[in-house]
Amino acid sequence: MTNLLATVLMFLVVIYFQGFRIDFPVRSKTIRGEQGSYPIKLFYTSNMPIVLQSALVSNVYLISHVLYKNFGRYFLVRVLGSWKASSSRLVTASGLAYYITPLSSLAATADDPIHALKWIDISGSSAQDVAQQVKEQRMVILGYRDENLPKVSNRYIPTAAALGVVGARSR
Repeated sequence: MTNLLATVLMFLVVIYFQGFRIDFPVRSKTIRGEQGSYPIKLFYTSNMPIVLQSALVSNVYLISHVLYKNFGRYFLVRVLGSWKASSSRLVTASGLAYYITPLSSLAATADDPIHALKWIDISGSSAQDVAQQVKEQRMVILGYRDENLPKVSNRYIPTAAALGVVGARSR
């Protein structure tokens, strides 16, 4: 019964925080008077990339685990992924399988910032990606020049993306 209540509570908390966002006011470069907003959600990464990533990770895990179990001494197999025992289960220790795995907590983000940065870049949700999307739509953020878009995006997106990674892991 406790697990059911914890699941319901987590579900409600995630739904509540899913609504939090910061809106960048944007305007069109080409159409005079055209304005809008570009929302940056607290849980920045959406569910669809998480579902697709989970399917990819499952396949890489399976292949990596089988190869490592049978041919773990070979360099190319270890590049795909190496495994170690952790509290009665096997977890990725290094390699491709490790870096495509979402982080498990904010503490894990602090312990391995390179892993966190790779995860954000792989998901296509980095500040540079957002700045490029705004430029491709021929929009600008009000009060900022085009060349400052990545800098402005960098204020909010890494935090939102990291929380999205941890939030996706808890869902």
